[in-house]
Amino acid sequence: MSDSPGPWFKMFAREWLEATRTLPLEVRGAYLDVLALIYERDGPVPDDDAWIAHHLHISTRRWRPIRAQLVAESKLFEVDGGLHNRRAQIEIERRANRRRINAENAANRGRTGREIGGNSKTINGKAQRFGCVSPIESESDQDEDDFYSMSHTTPRGGGLSDTELNSILEFLILAMPGKREKDHGIWLRSQIERYGGRIVFEAWKRCQGPISKGDVKTAAVHRYIEKAADELELAQPRGRA
Repeated sequence: MSDSPGPWFKMFAREWLEATRTLPLEVRGAYLDVLALIYERDGPVPDDDAWIAHHLHISTRRWRPIRAQLVAESKLFEVDGGLHNRRAQIEIERRANRRRINAENAANRGRTGREIGGNSKTINGKAQRFGCVSPIESESDQDEDDFYSMSHTTPRGGGLSDTELNSILEFLILAMPGKREKDHGIWLRSQIERYGGRIVFEAWKRCQGPISKGDVKTAAVHRYIEKAADELELAQPRGRA
């Protein structure tokens, strides 16, 4: 077995306790083990009773009612012969996007370093040409890790809970896979500042159905929600939620 600890995954204690409070202890434990297997595989686990029972060190007879309850409670869902979890699906996509961005940044840094060649000098260890730090080495790249580490609770404020903010961000990530999570966060923060958190949340809830059904073009999702927020704000001219 590899010495590597393998991938890690985020868990918010309060959200976990609230979301699993009604599950029996055995089901909660099995659920956590299945999540660990999903993250370890970077995708769904086989929907195979014998395979899962083996990895959970229980019998298939004990696993089958646990599986039934986790699916019924929407903790797991069936996909192409496997079992997956909504939050894990989003986190795995985030991780893949982060790897892609890091690879692109590394390639760009190498190209920039070759371009500036002998005309460069360093300031605080950064490549500089004609007195300007290379944009590839900008502060926005340096804090990429910090952004992702707090992405579940960013942006804060506007009268919304972390759970509500996370729900909007996760929906946007799935609805507009071509955009970076950071771009969604910046957009969402601007909307909260403009309309107030409650209006943004209500606008998002109003738009969920049409967007999920594909009635809204991917590129227009942000604008579609903004339009709903405009309508809600006009309906409440004396103040914002």
